[in-house]
Amino acid sequence: MSIPFSIRARPALGEVRDVNINPATLTNGDTIYYESTTSTWNNIPASGGGSANVTGPDNFALFKSGTNGVADPNCICRVPGTPGSAIIINPATKCIGLGFNNPVLRLEVNGVIKAAGAASTNLQLIPSSSAIGMVSNNPLVLFSNNALTSPNATIVDSVVNNIQSSSFRSYPPTAFDVIDTTDTNSIYKVKLQNGINLWNTGGGFDTQEPFTSATFNFPTGQIVEYQNNKPIQYPKIIGQLNTATLILTGGTAFVSYFGFEVGSQDHMIYDPMGMRAFRTGGDWTFWGAPSLYRQATDKFIINVKFFLSGDWTGFDPSDELIIYIFQYRSGSTYQTHELVRTTPNTATSRMRMSGERTLLGFVTGGPEEFDASTDYYTIEIANMSTANNFNVTRFTVVSEFIFAQ
Repeated sequence: MSIPFSIRARPALGEVRDVNINPATLTNGDTIYYESTTSTWNNIPASGGGSANVTGPDNFALFKSGTNGVADPNCICRVPGTPGSAIIINPATKCIGLGFNNPVLRLEVNGVIKAAGAASTNLQLIPSSSAIGMVSNNPLVLFSNNALTSPNATIVDSVVNNIQSSSFRSYPPTAFDVIDTTDTNSIYKVKLQNGINLWNTGGGFDTQEPFTSATFNFPTGQIVEYQNNKPIQYPKIIGQLNTATLILTGGTAFVSYFGFEVGSQDHMIYDPMGMRAFRTGGDWTFWGAPSLYRQATDKFIINVKFFLSGDWTGFDPSDELIIYIFQYRSGSTYQTHELVRTTPNTATSRMRMSGERTLLGFVTGGPEEFDASTDYYTIEIANMSTANNFNVTRFTVVSEFIFAQ
């Protein structure tokens, strides 16, 4: 006896249990998925990930939104030049832009970058070249901990050649001797330029005019190093007389010059602390304490050096010069200090010599006492000869004030 072979007929859709399939929405490629909240089987298109609808514009990354995949134009885009996306990927160049619409470098970031980690974590920048910096109109600020601003941070500004930190300053070379009186324990440099008024309070001192190469023949461009508000090499002034000056027998002449009216040869060579004090006519012939330290409580040791070049009109064994440092107090002669006493050094009557003297100005009541608030100096040459005149062809004076506190 044979059993007849038979094939079971394909069940109709309505015969499947626990289903929620709408024949009206069925299309080719649909799949069935189980929905646990309703305990039913449902139909859904199989495209876009197999189990979710894909909505939104093309060329944007997909993000899950409920049961669907959504292309968000505000997030990640692969079309360079598209505005509004947080991240732009350039498939052709493999460049990524964060906040940049059209990146041309491997990674371009518009905004703040923060690398955070454990206390021992180091942030390292390893460039392919020797340059690390910023291409912008703002200075580069380097800091650690919470020291975000100057003077705790280090600020680099390449436009004005300026570096600042808590212990070092390199100020822009835009003015003459802009000394920072607020810094403590700092070292900085100042480039001497056209100048500002370093002393304008009047009193027993003349008002200083700005230095310019046109009016004072002052050589600009010198670099002076300061510690706090004092030059590291001590306050110093250098002046020079180049105008031939004839001193008659028994006569005298002032020979210290630190600036002049237009047309004169006599000029200032160096004065980073504003030590000019008083002038005769248009010529600065007197010097005193630095402008920042013209108080009676400021005490100094004063060193004076000189170089003299000149000629006697003849030769006589009795020819003699005395070079004096005249000290004035509030406009009147206070003390006279002999700097050097000379005799002719050759039978040709030519004179070339140099010398120096140190004055203990800090000793109150002493013969060299110096009051920074009222006193200033000048140098005078006295011709003691009764036979010959003396012609000064050059006289250079260097005076250094050393703080005695």
